[in-house]
Amino acid sequence: MKTKPTNSDIFYLKNVKRFCFAIAIILFSVSGSFALASNSGELLQQITVTGQVTDATGDPLPGANIVIAGTTTGTVTGVDGQYSLSVPGPDTELVITYVGYTTQRLVVGDRRVINISMELDVAALEEIVVIGYGTVRRSDLTGAVSQVSSADFERVPATSALMSLQGRSPGLRITPSSGEPGASASIRVRGEQSISGTNNPIFVIDGVISTNINFLNSEDIESVSVLKDASVVAIYGARAANGVVLITTKRGTARQEPSITFHTYQGVQQQSNLRLELLNADQWIDLWTEAHENAGITIPWDSEVLSMYQGVDTDWLGAIMRTGMLSNYNLSVSGGTDVSNYFVSAAYLNNQGMVQGMNYDRLNLRLNSDHTVRDWIKFGNSLNVYSAGQDASVGQYTRALQKVPITRMYEDDGSWGRIRNTTLEHMHANSNWMVENMQERRENKGLMGNLYLTMSLMEGLSFTARGNLEWNNDYRTSFAGGIDPATLWEGSTTNTISKDNRETLHWITDYILDFNRTFGEVHNVSALFGYSLEEQTYERLQANRAGTPNNEIRFLSAGDPATQFNNNTYSDWSFASMFSRVGYTFDNKYILSATVRRDGTSRLHEDHRYGVFPSVAVAWRMAEESFLETADWLNELKLRASWGETGNALSVSTYGTIASLSARNYPMNQQPSQGYTMASAVNTNLKWESTEKKNLGLDITVLNNSTYLIADVYVEDTRDLLFTQPIPGSTGLSGSPYINAGHIRNTGFELELGFRRRAGDWYYSASANLHHFKNEVIDLEGRDLRTSGIVEGYPLRSFFGYRSNGLILTQADLDNNPQFSGKKIGDIWLLDVDGREDGQPTGQPDGTVNANDRVLLDGRYPNLMYGAMGTLGYRNWTLQMQLQGIQGLKKDIRGGTNMGVLNYFTMWAMNHDVLLLDRYHSTKNPGGSYPRVDKADSGNNMLFSDFWLRDASFLRISNVNLNYDVPSTVTDRMGIGRLSAYMSVQNLYTFTSFYGPEVDSNADVLTGVPQPRTWTMGLQVSF
Repeated sequence: MKTKPTNSDIFYLKNVKRFCFAIAIILFSVSGSFALASNSGELLQQITVTGQVTDATGDPLPGANIVIAGTTTGTVTGVDGQYSLSVPGPDTELVITYVGYTTQRLVVGDRRVINISMELDVAALEEIVVIGYGTVRRSDLTGAVSQVSSADFERVPATSALMSLQGRSPGLRITPSSGEPGASASIRVRGEQSISGTNNPIFVIDGVISTNINFLNSEDIESVSVLKDASVVAIYGARAANGVVLITTKRGTARQEPSITFHTYQGVQQQSNLRLELLNADQWIDLWTEAHENAGITIPWDSEVLSMYQGVDTDWLGAIMRTGMLSNYNLSVSGGTDVSNYFVSAAYLNNQGMVQGMNYDRLNLRLNSDHTVRDWIKFGNSLNVYSAGQDASVGQYTRALQKVPITRMYEDDGSWGRIRNTTLEHMHANSNWMVENMQERRENKGLMGNLYLTMSLMEGLSFTARGNLEWNNDYRTSFAGGIDPATLWEGSTTNTISKDNRETLHWITDYILDFNRTFGEVHNVSALFGYSLEEQTYERLQANRAGTPNNEIRFLSAGDPATQFNNNTYSDWSFASMFSRVGYTFDNKYILSATVRRDGTSRLHEDHRYGVFPSVAVAWRMAEESFLETADWLNELKLRASWGETGNALSVSTYGTIASLSARNYPMNQQPSQGYTMASAVNTNLKWESTEKKNLGLDITVLNNSTYLIADVYVEDTRDLLFTQPIPGSTGLSGSPYINAGHIRNTGFELELGFRRRAGDWYYSASANLHHFKNEVIDLEGRDLRTSGIVEGYPLRSFFGYRSNGLILTQADLDNNPQFSGKKIGDIWLLDVDGREDGQPTGQPDGTVNANDRVLLDGRYPNLMYGAMGTLGYRNWTLQMQLQGIQGLKKDIRGGTNMGVLNYFTMWAMNHDVLLLDRYHSTKNPGGSYPRVDKADSGNNMLFSDFWLRDASFLRISNVNLNYDVPSTVTDRMGIGRLSAYMSVQNLYTFTSFYGPEVDSNADVLTGVPQPRTWTMGLQVSF
């Protein structure tokens, strides 16, 4: 029997074809190079050269490259530094390279054993750190920057580049929105500091400023720099208050023969050790009956009604879950000549999620190149083209959790199960029917890239012009199938379909003068001046109809024209900026850096459109001082300090300071006429929300650069907070205009520690980072935002509710203490903590428990965030483990607005978690930990109190990877450069006392799709 292909199948086939076509293009483009190489030269007698590569102290150097000059033929040393290489003859020249050491070239001659001692390259040891609009040596860095290289996450299978960074940088917290394939994530750098605006940092990918990197292929990334303090973020001015994440993608290397790398991994996804367990049929009927009895409601069913459900116990959650599948294919080609280099890659990812109907596909094509036209002029490009598709949630997972176990999935004749009694079953639609007859399809296509031209004007002075472009088309199709009335499910019997197309075009032009010269060997001066123009346009087109002939036909034109609706919106904004950075280093010891940026935006009124954001930083490299010259164990000791101001432009909506009009009908000459009136009030005096950042840092490296410590302490004050202020309706205007008011402070410290060692055939390394911060509202200028959890002296958006004292277990507790109205034995004991006098809180109990006793509760933010990475290697084997954790965070286990699977039977018939079996009951369970169930919630147990807050601290084994590099003696005979295979598991185990399917997610704590455990096997080969 033939089945109709789904939209997901069609999308999969389309992208497989695209991927194969892209691979064909890449292979064709480089085939000529290999053909020429294979036919050049004469066939000479082969001889074998062996030996060992060591450092100056005699320790072996594993991974050193030995290549025949002018070719790609070569080998890599093993863990013991040994190598073996077949060469054409005695005139062969070998090129030996190793990171951090000078390149050596030698002719074989009559030698057959050649041992090589490598010398340190002092210049190469200087790690280059990417910062705004340039790079800097790590030794000259004055700011707080964490850098992650591609080697740190190249074998971490993640559908999002963002998720590859979890736990790897102090001060950086990444929290996924859910475990759905392709789900987004929130990212915070040093906490939150804005009330109404975004708290996400900006991303800069090869110079392109963006707010989204979901469509970036993580295998294209060369390095990631997280910029945190004012010294490094102020160059981005009005958008840098929340930090900056700089991403540099891979590029080719000059004078390198074409090199092909193919990487693939295949994986399966399962639920982690954190699981939900729902009530079975008997348990659910008992508690549903008990909830009615405790509410004094006559049971609206009898044994005859219950007999219809005899033997029915449907596992709705099990029916909607499946084993997820993850596949990834990545092919890249890189190389270069004396005047050009290139990096080309194609990648295809497919993820079928653990929940039926949730899938994600993505195709990426990348082309990076650099070309030297003359000695003084160079141009190049970075380009990423992508196409992604997502079958998103239509609520099937939540519905599977809520469906009661006494409802049938199918009738005996194979039709969908129908409702027999709405009081016992409610009218929720069948979750598996939803997978087949509901649709939420999202397709994103776009590109991101730039073109640049750099001219050397004189020694040390260059000019760069760069055009950046980001285009995205977000196309969505939503379909809700018509429901057969015979099933008695809730919902319309008429299907509906909608189309939603959103197109964004964002361009930036940068013009940069860059100067760097050293005078008199001790004075290094650098300077940068730039001018930037930027604009973004956004257009949205929506349309929908109802009533296509059946649920199989899902096109607008098939719907009823009488039901059609369409809408079109458009917006744009722009920036104009000037920026400058000046640096001075004296004698490689004393470093000064100053930055200033002037931003103008269309979001603000012309009288307050421009803002200036300065910063200054100093550093002292004490290890270079004469009084420490005898400390041979000390390689670096640097003290850093910085101050500066940044802004947050995205706290204001696109037209937040522009008055808008609304159409109104009014009579004129006894005929209806249309006119316009002011729709909402605006504040034309609005100005930038600004953050003052202060940072003190210390960098220490010891024991021949094998051990390091980086420490930072910071204070960040955000003033002139932007948020909306409600206005009286008597003004005749609607809405809440933006205002500037208030002051928030973030304080904290960060530590990063690492070391690496070698002992014979063994090598090992470890690194750890931690971040502690405190958030506090300093000033609200007299405003009362208590109900929003915003009060002076407390963290922003603190929990707001009652304090509790467990459960009321005795009549004496009930009679002898103030209690909230309606309380009985078995209810939550809410405490009397506050009274009122002349309408103001006294802070003292007043003998009554009511809404006045609500207070701010701790736990909104973690006290500590940490991560660790360990590597253990033996010869060709490498084992890696990564840990990630949070301490001191609390979560409300009731969940979302309908409180998911913990609404305590206070709503319609809905399944619940088994933890309710431990509810209080005077005879069945007098020692229960949870309040009694009551259909009417007469005891007000669902009011928010700290009773429902649970410690969400956790330690997660986030990744374990075992890798094997095939020895060079084998790969040489195979004619390949490198071959490695690995196995890995993500989200292996989470240690936590928190109850729920996921602890590290922004999704509803009980009904949100959890993050999966992913087992993968991968293969990487290079030619």
